[in-house]
Amino acid sequence: MNFPLHAIIAKSLGFFLTGIVVKGSKYALTRLNVLPTLCCDIILGLDFQSQHQRVIFEFGGNLQDIVILHDET
Repeated sequence: MNFPLHAIIAKSLGFFLTGIVVKGSKYALTRLNVLPTLCCDIILGLDFQSQHQRVIFEFGGNLQDIVILHDET
């Protein structure tokens, strides 16, 4: 999917802190930003993703996996 540059940049309308539960894991005081006209249902920030070893999105495509490693050095 190719998105024009303006489709992937959005200014946050604001944020709120809340506790959430994802598949039994509890996250206290999680910051959720409100974004207008999203191109997908949810966007997970690196601060949230980096709490986990891996975050997996399955799309069911025919090509091999793409692996992106986060290097903190």
